[in-house]
Amino acid sequence: MTLFTHAGKAIAVITYSVLLAISSSSAIAKTLIDDTRLQALKPPIVVIDPGKIIFLKPLKTVYVQKWGRDTGACGSKTSPCQSINHGLLRVAATTTPYDTASLNSVYVGPGRYRENVVINKTGIKVVSLFGTDMTIIAASDSSDNTVSITADGVQFGAKDKGFTLMGSNLSGLFSTGSNVGVEGNRAVGNGRRGFELGDATVNITQSNITVKNNEAEFNGIGGFYFTDISKAQVIGNVARNNMRNGGGFMATGSGFWFDSRCSDFTITRNRATENEAMGFFWRRFGITDHVINNNQAALNLSHGFMFMGDRISINDNTAVNNEGDGFHFMGYDHVQHFTYNTAVENTRAGIMFDIEVLPGATVVDVISHNNIINNDSIRASGNNCGLLNNFQDKGFDTVHDNFWGNPAVPGPGADPADDVCGFLTEDSAPAATMNTRYFIYPLPPVLITEPLATVFDFSEYMDAMITP
Repeated sequence: MTLFTHAGKAIAVITYSVLLAISSSSAIAKTLIDDTRLQALKPPIVVIDPGKIIFLKPLKTVYVQKWGRDTGACGSKTSPCQSINHGLLRVAATTTPYDTASLNSVYVGPGRYRENVVINKTGIKVVSLFGTDMTIIAASDSSDNTVSITADGVQFGAKDKGFTLMGSNLSGLFSTGSNVGVEGNRAVGNGRRGFELGDATVNITQSNITVKNNEAEFNGIGGFYFTDISKAQVIGNVARNNMRNGGGFMATGSGFWFDSRCSDFTITRNRATENEAMGFFWRRFGITDHVINNNQAALNLSHGFMFMGDRISINDNTAVNNEGDGFHFMGYDHVQHFTYNTAVENTRAGIMFDIEVLPGATVVDVISHNNIINNDSIRASGNNCGLLNNFQDKGFDTVHDNFWGNPAVPGPGADPADDVCGFLTEDSAPAATMNTRYFIYPLPPVLITEPLATVFDFSEYMDAMITP
């Protein structure tokens, strides 16, 4: 331990990294960080601010419980910290590579934590012991995000070990880090979005993002939002009942919004239901190389899926009972594959290709083996519009390789099958070559909201106090 005098006080120094961490809340620490004698010291060290708090060496594993105390020595199983932010002060950062198994960890016990959590240390994992129903983070300052991630290599939540995020007039979670994983969380009732990843205002691209098995509901302007991200996996998330407060851009209130400069995305097994705008929305500028498989959009107040992008592949998705089109293409698109999708009973067209911004702006490589059934029932002509083609050219062959709703007829327009509207399509494929029954996929199961409450086992709670 090194002991010297600073500003007339005896200072014991044992870690400079801890000093930096507490500098925002400790006046003496703010002056100490500029002391060249401290800057020359090598870790491990700790700062003892006389009359204040004693910070010991940061831990690899920190425990947080509501019955704990925020002290400089807290964080053990038997002497946990009381707040998540204090637990984050006590955990040590790790360096690359950010292997989830080797990250230093903060384990959080059940309860309601009234704080705005800021994760600014690299290479750490923050998980709950009992999941979303038992572990709530409610923003103490509604003008800030409930949780903010500003560091790289952070894992927030895990399967059955996430948090409920609420109480912010901004977003439930806002992240600007790379190599970030967000899993198993629920964001409800926040003023902006449930989960917001990436920041378009700083002109910096994040990379290697995983957003998995989270829920966003009743948030003010949308569920999940992504921008300025290279390489991401968006898997198994649910966005429902998100709102369109204040109106604004057409995508405001969508379940999932993939905004500018998002490239190399895998988007699979997500659900968007009863949102006040689109279920899923892609904005053209810099949207490239997206693989979109096995997602469901149902009962949204606009289109189920709305696309603008380059080199997108869309397979095995379902759009049911949306008040716009089932699948809507904006006229900027290079669609590599549109296959094995289902559009059923959408208020407008099952599949709609809008007018191209410029001739040739829309390119469709393959569109086949889709189920297009009973869409656009409000059309005055009486013929349901399964596919509305507003291309500025002659179109493309879509007629014979899709199922339109009449098992007896291999094409569109035969009562009660949906029809093709807009520009005519090429009819080069022979009508008798396809067994259309092969393309009839089972309709998706009824979307049931899982109960939020779980059985509380007190013995399990006692065990969790000790073991993560």
